[in-house]
Amino acid sequence: MTKKKKPEELIPKHLKKSGRPTLYTPELADEICDAIASSELGLCHLVDQNPHWPARQIIFIWRRKYPEFEYKYTKAKEDQVEVSVEHMQEIMNEPHKYVDLETGFQKLDTSMLRLKMDAI
Repeated sequence: MTKKKKPEELIPKHLKKSGRPTLYTPELADEICDAIASSELGLCHLVDQNPHWPARQIIFIWRRKYPEFEYKYTKAKEDQVEVSVEHMQEIMNEPHKYVDLETGFQKLDTSMLRLKMDAI
């Protein structure tokens, strides 16, 4: 009499998943995408600030492996661009004036404006 096999024993070895189980959860994916969307920081810095997140390379793998994550990640990066543009506009709109100590008149700091424009 042959012993009945368990369902997991019926899967051929080459189709069985090996390695460490994934950390991916929809909640963690949402947290990552929300942080990206509202920050000017790149993924490297965000991963460093959030030790419970996986490495950047794993996040890139998740983008290929989970279509819903790829969609959320792409939308988050689009939002991040808007945040960065708004920040640049705020920098450009800051007053660039100073008081000339010799004349006492207020002057426009054109070198600071040029420096900011070059940086952007």
